[in-house]
Amino acid sequence: MRGLGLPPRALVHRVEEAWKAVADPAWAARTRIVALQHGTLLVGVASAPLRDELARFHAERLLEAMRARLTKDPLVALRFVAAAEEPR
Repeated sequence: MRGLGLPPRALVHRVEEAWKAVADPAWAARTRIVALQHGTLLVGVASAPLRDELARFHAERLLEAMRARLTKDPLVALRFVAAAEEPR
């Protein structure tokens, strides 16, 4: 799996659990982890207004909260994308 560029299952599980812990219940159900690419966590968001709000007002706080939970995994950025957008 690693040869295909896919992260180990354990990492995927840690990232998903960390996101569940830091995501606000008011909007958590409208987001999902899409990918982790070169330290950038792609988070799919169901609506453009919510995507903009998260990127503008919450990204820094969420990134720091994720880093605190994923101390062994290098996380350098969050990127909010349309939920249907596939990673490039």
